[in-house]
Amino acid sequence: MVFKEIVERINKVNAQLIAEQESVKQISAGSEQINHSTHNIQLLSRTASDEAQNVSAATEEQSASMNEISTASRSLATLAQDLQTEISKFKM
Repeated sequence: MVFKEIVERINKVNAQLIAEQESVKQISAGSEQINHSTHNIQLLSRTASDEAQNVSAATEEQSASMNEISTASRSLATLAQDLQTEISKFKM
């Protein structure tokens, strides 16, 4: 090999190393974007989970309120029936 060929091959290797370095930088930037997106998805998942728990708790409260209303309604119907029975005693 002549010195000129050695220099040319060293320059080729150097160019290849520079290209590889650029590829590594791009991969690193892509990985950072993926990490950032994954973190955002994690935060959104936590928020969605918290909101689902809030909705579930509100639904349970509404269900309990509906049960109380239903019980009160039955009680009121019974009282109305009893009142109707008592009023009928006074009719002539």
